[in-house]
Amino acid sequence: MTTYRVNVHRDDRWWMIEVPELDGHRGPDGIINVGDTTQARHYSDIEKEARDFICTVVDVAPSAVDLDVHIDVEGLDIAAAADEIASARATAKEAEARAVARSSEVAAALSSAGVPMRDIGEIVGVSHQRVDQLINKTVANPKRKVAVTTRAPKKTAVPARAAKYRDLRAAPRVAAAASAKKTGAKRRAV
Repeated sequence: MTTYRVNVHRDDRWWMIEVPELDGHRGPDGIINVGDTTQARHYSDIEKEARDFICTVVDVAPSAVDLDVHIDVEGLDIAAAADEIASARATAKEAEARAVARSSEVAAALSSAGVPMRDIGEIVGVSHQRVDQLINKTVANPKRKVAVTTRAPKKTAVPARAAKYRDLRAAPRVAAAASAKKTGAKRRAV
């Protein structure tokens, strides 16, 4: 695998891609390449366009090309800045995971000591609802990526409420029919 240095800079609305090793490159057919520049419209297209350019000039498969990309915009090395940002985000993600783990430990200990949820929330810096989640937290099933709860689901009285609602809805019709029987009046269709 051959590594090519790729220098990129902005020119108006385009990313200009320069591959210095390609200027004057003699291809397998004997043709000399007289340029080292191509372009990309969007940042996300830089590597693809550079790889396509190299593969076309050198006549190799894309898998045989490795890129060393250096992007410079007004003195700022974009590739280095992007790597620095990604590293900072990874560090923050690890710190967040440690904070959540410690919050869970503290919340569980305080809960078992009888401290109210709202007070635990103030101590660990989360809402009382989140405290409940931290205390009842279980290991997620890695295949389904869904947390499994340890509490039994609450039983609801929906069927009883539905029956009561159905009876209330039917009550006016039943009362009207009983009244009509007493008076001997015929019920009119509404």
